[in-house]
Amino acid sequence: MRVLTARLFKATVTAGMLCWLFSNPEVRGGLVGLTFLTPGWLMLGFGAAGLCQVVQACRWRVCLRTAGVTLSFMTVLRITLMGTAAGLLSIGPVGADAAKVLLAGRRCPGQRVALVASFGLDHTSAFPAFVAMALLVISAVGGDLTVGRGAWMAFILAAVVFFGVGLTLRKFQPEWHYRLSRFLLDARTRKGFAQAALWSVPLFLLQYAVFYCAARALGVVVPVVKFMGAAAVADVAAAVPVSIAGLGVREKAFESVLGSWHGVPSAQAVGLSLAGLGLILCWALVGAVCFLAEPMHHKPPT
Repeated sequence: MRVLTARLFKATVTAGMLCWLFSNPEVRGGLVGLTFLTPGWLMLGFGAAGLCQVVQACRWRVCLRTAGVTLSFMTVLRITLMGTAAGLLSIGPVGADAAKVLLAGRRCPGQRVALVASFGLDHTSAFPAFVAMALLVISAVGGDLTVGRGAWMAFILAAVVFFGVGLTLRKFQPEWHYRLSRFLLDARTRKGFAQAALWSVPLFLLQYAVFYCAARALGVVVPVVKFMGAAAVADVAAAVPVSIAGLGVREKAFESVLGSWHGVPSAQAVGLSLAGLGLILCWALVGAVCFLAEPMHHKPPT
């Protein structure tokens, strides 16, 4: 019942956001431009979306090895594609991780805690690269927020989240807190975190490149660094689990940021967001096919 309620809520929010956007006659009329997309830029965006899946699998495999889980690269890539399908086609980012834990757990029985630890390392390793790119955007855009102030805000946020999670686990899950402490203090963990953080740089660049290629396919020309900032804002907004695949939320974020920074018309901002999502959705469909071909009772390796 809770799952059904959550899906109904997301469907309602998605429909409401899309109706709000398409109630604007300019947006409805401008979406005709989606039929005149430049094929070359679309192919580049499609390739960037595919490479994004590959790099994401590489980063997660580093985290799996750090947590003591051994899986082949092709298996990790296959599970990554299926997780993308789960996230975009049904249950959102959190559910995508849950689906990947379930699929990897079939192949690695008895290592559920290690799999969860690998996801914690995978997500936290993205933070340094995200902060570095955010500071780059701040220096390019300018405004009231300086690079130094942004760095301090990022440091304070990271400290609050780190100690908040630690104190919560220590209070309610002392066994998990003990295991996590040992994991974080291990030298192998620090090495794995550094390697995963390096993989996060091309991963972010490829994620934003998908929407940049979609923008160029629509004829929208925005400086690369500033567009990366707009894509980062839209990415964070879409990650909030209130709509299906971030539909409506991502489009509104692109419309607001690109409109205020560069005067990009609403129709083009919404159109490039939908086109970029469509490129990612193509690879999610590949993941759906992989899921349909997945054995129901996978025999664990001997």
